[in-house]
Amino acid sequence: MSYDLGNEESTYKVGDKDAFHVPCVRVTCMDDLEAGQRVIFIGPHEVMPAAKGEHQGVVDPFIQGYAWGGDPFWVLLKDGLTSNVRHEFDTPFDDIDTNGESKKQALFRELELEREADPMCAECWTIEDGKVIRY
Repeated sequence: MSYDLGNEESTYKVGDKDAFHVPCVRVTCMDDLEAGQRVIFIGPHEVMPAAKGEHQGVVDPFIQGYAWGGDPFWVLLKDGLTSNVRHEFDTPFDDIDTNGESKKQALFRELELEREADPMCAECWTIEDGKVIRY
């Protein structure tokens, strides 16, 4: 379901009414952010200010003043980023860790570190069931 917000070519007319089920994620940020400020995700529950045109959501536009760095707040997600909007939904950043890399990227990085640390047995290391193991 698309909620048509941000669409300048909307088919809605002035005076039309509707209600929206907008996906939100409770997050933190190291920076102080203004209500309504555009953000991108750097982890599943951490955001940072977005460059122009690259946002994935906006800071809760209804808070008074700022979302202070380190304090939790809501981010309203941009349309089209989630699976079906229900009380539980998937986002494309669920798989990002706090270093900004996906869990898959982190596993491959860990695998390469193990192989570099043990070059005589570089082929002894593999990824199995989401873990780096030596066999």
